[in-house]
Amino acid sequence: MELLLLIRPFFQLANQYINGFTYLFSLAFFACFIRDCVKGSLRFGRFEIIALCYFVLSIGISLLAGATAGTMVGQFNKLFVCLFALLAIKRLPMLPLEGKSAIAVRMLTYLSSLFVLVSLAIPSSYQELWGVRTFQMAFSSQHEAAALIALLIALVGYDLKRYEGRVFVRLLVSTGLLFALLMTGARTITIAGCVIYLVQLLSATKRIDRRLRGILLVLVAVVVAVSVLPALSSTALFEKNSNLEGSDSSFSNGRDQIWAYYISMFNGLSTLNKTFGAGVGMIVEHSMLTVGTHNDFLSFLISYGVVGLVLYVVYVVRSFTHCGAGLYGYIAVALFLWCAFFNGFSGYTELVFALCVFLASYSGTRPLASGNNEGSVSPVRKATHGRHFSAKRGAC
Repeated sequence: MELLLLIRPFFQLANQYINGFTYLFSLAFFACFIRDCVKGSLRFGRFEIIALCYFVLSIGISLLAGATAGTMVGQFNKLFVCLFALLAIKRLPMLPLEGKSAIAVRMLTYLSSLFVLVSLAIPSSYQELWGVRTFQMAFSSQHEAAALIALLIALVGYDLKRYEGRVFVRLLVSTGLLFALLMTGARTITIAGCVIYLVQLLSATKRIDRRLRGILLVLVAVVVAVSVLPALSSTALFEKNSNLEGSDSSFSNGRDQIWAYYISMFNGLSTLNKTFGAGVGMIVEHSMLTVGTHNDFLSFLISYGVVGLVLYVVYVVRSFTHCGAGLYGYIAVALFLWCAFFNGFSGYTELVFALCVFLASYSGTRPLASGNNEGSVSPVRKATHGRHFSAKRGAC
């Protein structure tokens, strides 16, 4: 414990900048998108062009509605990073996971994983939230911490699919991250992260010794039991509380009350606003609640209208099912619908990246020897992504 006290200032400092890991991905995706647009090597389908143009025009709607600059930058940054990331999964290799940046991404993955695992032993990493103890490091919410951990689990899974050797060790790291994820208490994102972990576990255990496989499965069972069974109020995983002050607990932590309020807000809009949206400032600046919608579909209905909601859902589903991942694409669609309905998706950039990395793991890449960064694309994959982009396209 004395050692932890000595190094605690380092982790407090690192905590303040851990979001830089997400910003690195955002910058990489956006830079690749701009590069390919300038080179003229990136082709959009007709639907992608319509969707992107609509959301660009929605900036004007938000301006006319009086949204503040801070609100617009925050909301549209997350939205367009999400849309660009979904463009990126339609090609292989997927930068920044491959090429010259692959080594740096791998180092960041395991350094960040180590940071998360060590943070589990530091009391300041936990916060009392609605009377329960949650693991959220220095993030402003448990959901942000959970989204980052889900991304790390997906990146370790990508590493497992991409490189041979030390499979058991990397699965141990992933299992430790699973424990950290369970301790966040962010139920919606935790379940999505658990599904990603389970898929990579089933895929990777085929490549290790049967005895080690048994040890690992027992360890996973112990991790889940230790996290959930002893004191449910300590993990907050299944704790039933209300998000609304002064009200009783209700369905899914008060979500029925929250949704009812925002549905009434949508019903109070004009026909024009219902169709094309009332701007991104409507929820952030005019809501009488201290919490958001906890539902992407309601958020898009109010901010971007019925047209924006339809474009958003179809855009995500098309991206996931047209990236050559087969069954895994439909698993990603199910996880998207789960997260979007019960909490949110596009607003959690790390979660968006987690599903993109998850799909990249199963989109035609084959396991290679450690240290080899060159990949191969299956004929089916080439045929799939060739319909969307030119042969010379770049990372997005």
